[in-house]
Amino acid sequence: MSEKNTHPDDYINLGGLKRIAYQLLDLFFTSVNYLLSIFAKSKLLLLTGLISGMIVGYSYFRTKVPTYEVSMIVQSTELNNQTLANIIDQLGTLAQAGSQQRLADELNITPNQASRISLISTRRFDGEPLDKDTSRVHQPFEIIARITDKDITDKLQSAIIAYLNENSYLTKVQDNRTRMNQEKIAFIDNELAKLDTLKTEYNRFLTTARISATVYYNALNPAEIYDQSGKLMKEKENVMRSLNVENTPVLMINGFNSTSEPQTSSLSRALLLGALVGLAICYLLGLFVDLNRIISGKRSSKKA
Repeated sequence: MSEKNTHPDDYINLGGLKRIAYQLLDLFFTSVNYLLSIFAKSKLLLLTGLISGMIVGYSYFRTKVPTYEVSMIVQSTELNNQTLANIIDQLGTLAQAGSQQRLADELNITPNQASRISLISTRRFDGEPLDKDTSRVHQPFEIIARITDKDITDKLQSAIIAYLNENSYLTKVQDNRTRMNQEKIAFIDNELAKLDTLKTEYNRFLTTARISATVYYNALNPAEIYDQSGKLMKEKENVMRSLNVENTPVLMINGFNSTSEPQTSSLSRALLLGALVGLAICYLLGLFVDLNRIISGKRSSKKA
């Protein structure tokens, strides 16, 4: 029967692992106790930070300019919503970047008015961003803006609509559609005149010939004449609507409606954030002072 040969190095030294574990735990709890002791050593400093932070938070709350969110409902007659959203987002980029002069130039407003605008964006009625909406044209959506002065609401509303409707590409598309619709109206009127003449001649024939209207000659059905006239009139109504109502690339369905109350952070939140920041700063300051005291003490003892 063979015997297994073992070497002392084949065994794991559990005693060494335990000592390392105890040392790590001791270091952890010692560090925690020391960090907690800073609260006791720096009570006055932490109290000062707490009070100072709350004062700063209150001052911020009182001096922060209130923001109003306004929204209006519009509809595009030429582009899908995704493309139009990209055009409007260019204004939003200028507003968020603080480019007041460029925003003022784009919207034809004063730089002072532009400085009151912090956001211009779009969204669907379900709250989702419009830049992912690939639906067809004629789908209403919202344009939203955040402003710090409600008095510029009307000016901003007209400025955004004018900015969109004066877009060079959209203007060309609109002019081309207007020209095509005018040609359609001329064609429809010409066809209706021909049908009216045909109906007049047919009625005169029935009167002079004294033949029943239910008797058709040369495969002419008078009902088809009136049916075709009705279809042309319906088509004319649609074209006239496009000319008279949908006569701009973007239509405003409902103007800016502002929220009744300004959007401001609550006083309690401002005080809480200020107190936490003040405590954190003063705690770090107290930690730095205590560590500096310990290091200085060790240096003095070495010199002695």
